[in-house]
Amino acid sequence: MFSRTDDEGVRFHASSQLTPAHWLELQRVVQRRVLRYFRTQGLLDEADAIGMLTWRGSGGFSIDASVIEIGGKPILWHIMKLYSANDVNDFVICCGYRGYVIKEYFANYFLHMSDITLDMTTNRMEVHRQKAEPWRVTLVDTGDDTKTGGRLKRVAEHLEGHDAFCFTYGDGLSDLDIRASIDFHRNHGKLATVAAVEPPGRFGALVRSGQTVTGFTEKPRGEGGGRSRWWRGCLRSWLAAGGVWR
Repeated sequence: MFSRTDDEGVRFHASSQLTPAHWLELQRVVQRRVLRYFRTQGLLDEADAIGMLTWRGSGGFSIDASVIEIGGKPILWHIMKLYSANDVNDFVICCGYRGYVIKEYFANYFLHMSDITLDMTTNRMEVHRQKAEPWRVTLVDTGDDTKTGGRLKRVAEHLEGHDAFCFTYGDGLSDLDIRASIDFHRNHGKLATVAAVEPPGRFGALVRSGQTVTGFTEKPRGEGGGRSRWWRGCLRSWLAAGGVWR
């Protein structure tokens, strides 16, 4: 069983008789703590957080992983640094839910990354020890619920003039050798390259023959997912075919 503590935490007690009421109370405590964290991190508006406290169904809500911080910097920043270290410095960001948070971050980049002096009498700002990145960043509103292919289609005009481009997700951190991946893409002569990962399995799996269980596999490897390298010609062909993706 569990009981609530004075600071809205949860204390667990050994028991084999958890009732539905116990689980509901635990769900509500966890919900409040998660929403409070997202609110303090600027990932949810106060009105949204208050409204979600009234939810009692199985519905979820969307949080943009790209703005969650690692070491004081958004995940998106780390991804861009990874590409920049491999000489990729021109970025087009497909903004979705709460995309204005990403826009404000880059619009105020010097405030985040530099020392400044504010003269309150003249309303002037002086930037010291500028730590600007060599980046060109285009931020495009591509819709809150748009699928991956739809987002790519909406930024296609910003890819003109480039023979190839990289396409990844807002939480796509990895130790992939990007430069080697780009070289591989340019050398094999195909229209597209996909760099995939094989995530570890989360659950055990039953081996079946019809309705009969014949074995059990302990946490099999999951199916892969990854990031892409595309030629412009591939994008044109794909868009001409309808551009449906996910």
